[in-house]
Amino acid sequence: YQRRVRAARFDSRAGPGCHSSSSSSSSSSSSSSSSCASAFLQVVPGCVAKIGFPKLGKVIRRIKLEGVEIFSQGHSKSTSPYRVLTDSADHLLLAYFAEGKHHFTVEYSQPETAASEQVGVVVRREYVYPGQYVGQDRTTKGDWTGKYGSLGQAFFSFLPAQADYINLRSPFVSVTGSNRGRRALVSTNTSDERVLTSPSAAYPGRRMGGLLTQNPAACLQTFPVDVVVTPPVNISKTFQVAAYMCDYESLSRILVVETFDLASKNIMAPFVKVENFTECVYLIFRYYQSFRIRVSFMRGGDAVINSLFFDP
Repeated sequence: YQRRVRAARFDSRAGPGCHSSSSSSSSSSSSSSSSCASAFLQVVPGCVAKIGFPKLGKVIRRIKLEGVEIFSQGHSKSTSPYRVLTDSADHLLLAYFAEGKHHFTVEYSQPETAASEQVGVVVRREYVYPGQYVGQDRTTKGDWTGKYGSLGQAFFSFLPAQADYINLRSPFVSVTGSNRGRRALVSTNTSDERVLTSPSAAYPGRRMGGLLTQNPAACLQTFPVDVVVTPPVNISKTFQVAAYMCDYESLSRILVVETFDLASKNIMAPFVKVENFTECVYLIFRYYQSFRIRVSFMRGGDAVINSLFFDP
């Protein structure tokens, strides 16, 4: 039933302002622990929608549509044309909403607390990244020799027929760019300092290829690069990886780089949004075992990664 829903805003406000003055069940004792949120959504023509409301660790007391109550804690209103499909610990799913604009207000309250539980203590658990995003280098440009790559390099689309040039030392085993990416030789301009210094005597001077997304082809706005590393003896002994990226053609590229542990696919380090890089940039990370880099298009020209460099 659900084809597409456009969401314009979801705005949460604390306090008693969400209580209707005509609602006899809204007591002053509950207003201090309640909150409300408003949502503006649009269902496109020709569609009907199921809409999920997050519980956020609270209890949904009531939902109103255009000021009319359609759900009261535990059940939809008998006069409501909308019914509950799912009522789980995480969300409430209602259906079916016709095309057009819909304005919801949702009233929340805190769940009942057992006498043995401590009241008023909020526990925040922040995700601890196993890897580290160190930062960016926007000054070195293509002159990587002597600064990066002492444990190996991977130059994408560097060789004839857009093959990759891979040169690795232990503990690095392999670098594999996905065939979901488009391969291209970007530049052989030996006088442009943005173009990478060649790692091969067979191609003196400067030479740079790249692995790119294939927007607007369906499902080709992102691709992974997998790096396999010999399992570490001590996870405290990390290595450095520097990803070189260049908006060489000045296509106003904006892209996102995500990193994952290769085996578990858990997030390795914070994602990085990359923009304004016509002068090129190295993104620098630290990790201790096999990992995946995912490059995704956001805006402008196709997202690109030109090379990887590995160091202790």
